[in-house]
Parts: sequence; structure tokens; C-alpha cells
Amino acid sequence: MSRDNARRMDEDAGASLSGRQSRLHLRGRVGIVCIFVVALAGAAGCGSSTSNAGSADASFERHFRQGLAQVRTTHDRKKLYRDLTRTLASVRRDTPSTAAGRRARRLAIRGFEATRKGVRSLLDFSENDSGNLTAATRDARRADRYLTLGADRLRAAGRTLGISVGVLNQH
Repeated sequence: MSRDNARRMDEDAGASLSGRQSRLHLRGRVGIVCIFVVALAGAAGCGSSTSNAGSADASFERHFRQGLAQVRTTHDRKKLYRDLTRTLASVRRDTPSTAAGRRARRLAIRGFEATRKGVRSLLDFSENDSGNLTAATRDARRADRYLTLGADRLRAAGRTLGISVGVLNQH
């Protein structure tokens, strides 16, 4: 825009600003509008993250419930071990947004890990310890210890979420 055009626009609008002052005034308005648009976009982005937070919590709770159902209903130990490995990976990927959800996630991870170790010990007991009383006793104790620990931690995670867990694998 030339100086003459800027002066004519100022004169037409009845403004008493010089051409240079008019351009500075216009630049200031554009800057303010840009800042407003950026702030508005930032606020809109924050709003979308809160809606995702609810879905992250729901995703974790869904994976937690699926893991509990697997522990309760799967009788094949090899299949349960594989299922718990997948469930553990899903729970680790979830990122709950609330403090209670994060605490429940930590407890659930530790609970599923301990349960998986207990299932591994049961597999070792049934596969490797035929005739070896010492090794069988060791694996049976380890399985009982880890299954009890896992059930306790999963119940604690459930209490944090307000979910009644109950008995898991007779523990």
C-alpha cells in the first residue's frame, strides 16, 4: 500500500493520523488479532484434551476389567499366561488422567505382573517337576505367593477405581 493510498484512507475515514502512524496502528491491530486467534486455538486444544482424558480413563478401566475376567475364566494356564502378557501391555500403554486412575494403573501393573509370575510358576510346576519333590515344592510355594500377591494388588487397584474384584484364582 502506498503512502498516498494510506493518507486517502485516513482522510476518508476522518482520521487525523499520518500515513506512518496509520500503518503502525493497523499492524498493532493485526498483532492483537493474531494473539487472540492463537489464544483461542490453544484454549480449544485444551478442551479436546479433557475429553480425551475421560476416554483414557475408560480405556484403562476396560483393559483392567478384561484382565480380571481372563484371570477368573481362563483355565488353560498357557493361554492365561499369553492373555496376561497382552493385557499387561495394554495397561502399560494406557495413561489415565486422574490421580486415582494413575495409582490404580500402577497397582494393576504390579498385580498383573505378579499374577503372570504365579501362572509361570504353575506352568513350571506341572511341566518340569515330575518326581522332583524339592523343585515341585519350591514352584508350588512360588506360585501361591505370587498369585496371592497379584490378587491383593488387583483388589487394591479395584478399590481405587471403585470396582469390586473379589476372589481371583482362589486367592
